[in-house]
Amino acid sequence: MKRLVSALLALLILLGVFSTVGAEGPVVKFDKKVIVSFQGREVAVSFYLQNPKRYKEAMNAQLVDEEGTVVAETTLSSSRSKRRLVFTVPDTWIGEKRLSVLVNGETATEQELSLAVDDIRNKAVKTVNTSYNKISITFDAAYGEKNMARVLDVLDKYGVKATFFVTGGWANTYQDWLKEIARRGHELANHTWDHPRLNSQPHDKVFRQIQRTNNIIKELTGQTPSAFRPPYGEMNHNVRCLARSQGLETFIWTYDSRDWDNKYTLSRIMNRITKDIKAGDIILFHQDGKLTPEVIDQVIPYYQSLGLELVTLSELMDEGPYTVGEDGVVRFQKETEQ
Repeated sequence: MKRLVSALLALLILLGVFSTVGAEGPVVKFDKKVIVSFQGREVAVSFYLQNPKRYKEAMNAQLVDEEGTVVAETTLSSSRSKRRLVFTVPDTWIGEKRLSVLVNGETATEQELSLAVDDIRNKAVKTVNTSYNKISITFDAAYGEKNMARVLDVLDKYGVKATFFVTGGWANTYQDWLKEIARRGHELANHTWDHPRLNSQPHDKVFRQIQRTNNIIKELTGQTPSAFRPPYGEMNHNVRCLARSQGLETFIWTYDSRDWDNKYTLSRIMNRITKDIKAGDIILFHQDGKLTPEVIDQVIPYYQSLGLELVTLSELMDEGPYTVGEDGVVRFQKETEQ
């Protein structure tokens, strides 16, 4: 008897599911999860209607943003189920826009499309044209925990705050160190999840590399990253746009210390990072470099003797609205308005 009741219940549940599916309205799917776009330029968005033969009459389809603004529209029918809409990206859009499709006024997309938007003129930051005697030292952390304790102690010794670009994989593996970096007042920034070369990666994979890393940094420390550094310093317009969609400015460096290269001696590294140093410069180190602790123990007091204050990238950039020129130089609006 119990088996019979169970079977009847299961049958009723199945019938309920099938009747629900059958009663659903039109379902539309995008052919991509992530698309890169640029202000003032055309972008194409493609989607298709599932089970088009179920619908006898033509239907109005509207592509809308997260605020419900219609950006393009077309007609769907059993004979025209796949559509490609082209529209010009507004100059007011920046970062990430979430797009969906309305069919006859009702939401028809189960998953939104992520449209990454940037100004194509934006470049990666190399240096900052600052009004203050400030520079930033930065550390990339992708492999192991070597030297981390010594690096943090040297920074404490001189009262310096730095920016640490960490991979999500490193953050996940070395959670205690990630939290310790934050606890000591340093800035955490995004260096992708597992340090791939990004230029050859599909857009959705680059997006996910950046998004996952942002998420784990925030989850473990409460910090929301605002800076991104692509592995090996390799990037293009698309990579920068995808970083922008996650709220990140892309940074490279003014000087690479080459502390990662075991062929470089202490004096050779010091020469690279002390010659022609000026306010606004950004210095690249790696926490696991063989000589990194010794180098920063010497170079920090040298910088300070020049009257330079060592700050995080966020503080270095904190002078108001800015542009990043073709040369990678940040110029604040107040400078261009004079």
